[in-house]
Amino acid sequence: MQASKEQREAVWKKAEDRFEKMVQNIKNRRLKDPTRIGIRVGKILHQYTVSPYFTLDIREEHFSYTRNNATLDGMYAIRTSLETEPNASEVFANYKKLSLVASAFRTMKTISIQVRPIHHRRKEYVTTHVFLSMLAYYLEFHMRKKLAPLLFADAGTTSLSSETKQNETSPCFATLMASLAGLSRMKAVPKIAQYPATEVTRMDRLNATQKHALDLLQIRLK
Repeated sequence: MQASKEQREAVWKKAEDRFEKMVQNIKNRRLKDPTRIGIRVGKILHQYTVSPYFTLDIREEHFSYTRNNATLDGMYAIRTSLETEPNASEVFANYKKLSLVASAFRTMKTISIQVRPIHHRRKEYVTTHVFLSMLAYYLEFHMRKKLAPLLFADAGTTSLSSETKQNETSPCFATLMASLAGLSRMKAVPKIAQYPATEVTRMDRLNATQKHALDLLQIRLK
């Protein structure tokens, strides 16, 4: 939970009180070495997490501090390398999409695709293995987009649809794939001497979730 401005002000005041004690110790010549001064200052900065808010000056038998301008506290700036003047909303939207990149690497490395370990030694085999892993992620990415109204957010999803937000009993992607993987279709040819062989096809009955998923994926079972 983000701290309020009053809470941050209280933390800054505690850090300043500690700094003032150090200033007095230096004036009383109980602290002279700049290395020792820097170590003590570092402990205070680490304890209160206030290093961005102070400008420090540490020298032999000297320590001073100045609180930085906090009017922009809690705000972030996004810098781009675009030569033309960018649209602020587009820049922010693309910045938010960086989470998709992190999600892609996480999915490929740990969650479902697990590109490692690679049991190949020849370069062309390793390249093919990674390429197939990328194709698998590409397929999974578009499946997730189509199944978004049905899925509940999990480690591999980045956002929820309004429909999903209202239904916390929705399955995650892995659970849904396991459910679909359990479907089977069997063909049997009875061996009855007095009757000609007639092929019999038996298909598992779909539950509501499986049927909804296949409809979203536009898959028709025959």
